[in-house]
Amino acid sequence: MSALAGLVRFDAGPADAASVNRMIDCVAHRGSDWRGVWAHDSVSFAYRWRRTSPGQPVDRQPLVDPQNGVAIVMEGRLDNRGEICDRLHVADVDQLVDAQLTLAAYSRWGIDAVRYLLGDFAFGLWDPRTKEMHLVRDALGMTGLSFTEGSGVVAFASEPRQLLRVSGMERRPNLGFFAEWTAGRMSHPSETIFVGIERVQPAHIVTFSAAGRQTRRYWDIDPRHQIRYRDDRDYVAHFRSLYRGAVRARLRSLDRVGVFLSGGLDSSSLVAMAARREAADHPVAVRAYSLTSDGLPDSDDEQSASTVARFCRVPLACAPFRQTGVEFYIKMAQTLEDTIPSAIGDGRASLARTAATDGCVVVFDGTGGDEWFSGAYQHAADLLRAGRVIATVRQLRAAARTIPGHSALELAGSAAWTLVPGRLRRPLKRILRRSNPIPRGFSRTFATDVGLVERIRTPLTDRRFASIATGTGYATATHPITAYSWDEIARHDRWYGVELAAPLMDRRLAEFAMAIPEEQRWSGTQSKRVLRDAMAGLLPEATIHRRKTDGASIQMTELKSVHDAGLFQSMELVDEGVLEEAAVSSMYRDMLELFAAADTRYKMLADQLWTIFLGECVWRALFGRNAVSVTSVEPAAERASVR
Repeated sequence: MSALAGLVRFDAGPADAASVNRMIDCVAHRGSDWRGVWAHDSVSFAYRWRRTSPGQPVDRQPLVDPQNGVAIVMEGRLDNRGEICDRLHVADVDQLVDAQLTLAAYSRWGIDAVRYLLGDFAFGLWDPRTKEMHLVRDALGMTGLSFTEGSGVVAFASEPRQLLRVSGMERRPNLGFFAEWTAGRMSHPSETIFVGIERVQPAHIVTFSAAGRQTRRYWDIDPRHQIRYRDDRDYVAHFRSLYRGAVRARLRSLDRVGVFLSGGLDSSSLVAMAARREAADHPVAVRAYSLTSDGLPDSDDEQSASTVARFCRVPLACAPFRQTGVEFYIKMAQTLEDTIPSAIGDGRASLARTAATDGCVVVFDGTGGDEWFSGAYQHAADLLRAGRVIATVRQLRAAARTIPGHSALELAGSAAWTLVPGRLRRPLKRILRRSNPIPRGFSRTFATDVGLVERIRTPLTDRRFASIATGTGYATATHPITAYSWDEIARHDRWYGVELAAPLMDRRLAEFAMAIPEEQRWSGTQSKRVLRDAMAGLLPEATIHRRKTDGASIQMTELKSVHDAGLFQSMELVDEGVLEEAAVSSMYRDMLELFAAADTRYKMLADQLWTIFLGECVWRALFGRNAVSVTSVEPAAERASVR
C-alpha cells in the first residue's frame, strides 16, 4: 500500500515543499513504514509506503537517476518484471523495486517505455533535460492518479483530496460532474466533483511543459484480434493459464491474502485460484470474508460463502449487515473527502477492518468478472444480422429471464437499435425522443444549466468491433464508471487498512475476453461461460451454476429507513435547486407500488433513489451548510520511520 504526491513549477519559482508535505501527510494511513520527500529547484515529489509482508524490501521513493537526473515517484505493481529485465539486459533481483525498473525503462526508451509495462500502477516522472512532467496511469485504471494545474504550476497525487492541500486551492463543487454521479450515470472520463481537479484516464499519458498540456492514449484492445479454437476445452485451458498468472502476479511478495467472498462465481473463483497452489509457488495463507444479512434471503451470502470456504479449505470470517442511518454516510464522505461507494451499511468497513487485523493487507475483489465476461444481450442483433431469426428469439427470451426489469420486447428494441446506420440515428432520435430525457428527480432548470442530458449520453457499443456484442461488452467494461467506481471502493478500503486487488481486471484477461466468441461469454441463460467451465473441479457445482444476487432487499430496507428519518423531505440539494422534492417523493411512491406488485422494475428506481441519497450525503459533508472546511496549513503528521 502506498501514496504519492508531487508539484512542478514551470515559472522558474522554487518548489512548494510545504504543499507537497501537506499532500502526502493527509493520507498517512496509506503508508506508515516509509515516508520520503525529494525536492530540487522547482520540483518536489513525496511518497508513503506500507509493507504488505514481513520480507518485502523497503520501497525508498522518490527515486532519481544519477546519470540523467530523471526523477520518479510510482505507486503500484509491475507484473512482467522478467520480461522487462530481459529487454533491459539486467538481472531480476528481488531487491529491485518496480520504480527502479520503470526508471531504467524510461532511460532506455523514453516515455514510450510505458507500452512495455504490465500491471496496476500510476506514476509521475520529471525529466530535467526536456523540462517535461509525465503522469501515467495503468491500462484499466486500477491505480488512481489526479492532478490540478494553473498559473505555471502542476500538482498531482493519488487522491483528489490531497490536491485540496495545495496552497491557494479551494474546495468548490463541479456541479456538472456531481450531477452525473448523483444520477448514477457518471460518464465524464476525467472530471471529479471538485472544480479544477482532474483524473488521469486509464491507459493515458498526460505530459506537462511550459508550452501546455498534451494527453495521449498508449494502449487499447485491438478490435481486429480474434481467438478461435475448434474445441471449447482450449478456451478453458487458455483462460485458466491467464487467470492463474493474474492471481500469481498479485500474490507476489505476500505471505497471506484475503478475499471478499460473496459466494457468487467471481469471488468464489478467486478463493479457488488463490488456494490452489502449485509446487513452484511460495506458500500464501488465504482467508475469506463475507457479509451476512439474516432475514433477507436474497441478500444473504453466508451459506453459499461457507460452502465455498469449506470446499477450498480456507477460513471464513463473517460480518452482519447493520442499518446505519444518514449520519454514517455523511461521516464517511467527510472522512474520505470525496464521493463514497454504493455499498450499503457498515459491513464492508467491518470486513476490511477484520482483514487488516488478520494481517491481510491485500484483499482480492471479484471486480472484472461482470465487466469482461458477462456477455451482452445485443448478441441478438448479431444473430438477426446473420439471418438466424429463431436463435435471435431464443437469445432475447433468455436475456429477459436474466436481466431484471426488462421484457424480451424491450430488449429486442434496444438490440435492433444497434443495427440502425449511424447517419439515420440522429433524425430517428428526434422522432422517437422521450418527452423528458432528464433523469428523474432532477430540476429541469438545473439539468439544462449543466447540460446533464448531454453529459450522460454515451455510445452503447464500439463500432470498431466486428461483433455488436463484443463492441457492447468493450464499451461497458471501459466505461468511465468502471474505473471511477473502483477508485471509490479502493479508497474506502484503504482507510480501513487494506489494499484491494482485482485479478479479473488484468489487462491480458481483458484482451482475451474481447477476442473470444460471444458464446464463450454468454450461453443460454448463463453468462461467464468460459469462467464457469474453467472452475469445474475447483468449486462446488452449485456455486459454478449459481445465479447472481443483487442485494435489492438490503437496499429497500435502508431506503425505507432513510425515508422514515425524513431525509427526502429536507434535502439540501432541493434547496440548492439541483433536485425537486415532489419528483423524488414520486419516485419513492412508485418504487413501493412496484415492489408491492412484485414488479422487478422497482430495483431500477431503488438504485436511482440510492444514488440520490448518497449525493445528498456527499453534498452535506463537503459543500453543504455545515460542511467542514479544508485547511491548506494543517500541521504535518508524525514522520514515519523504516521498520
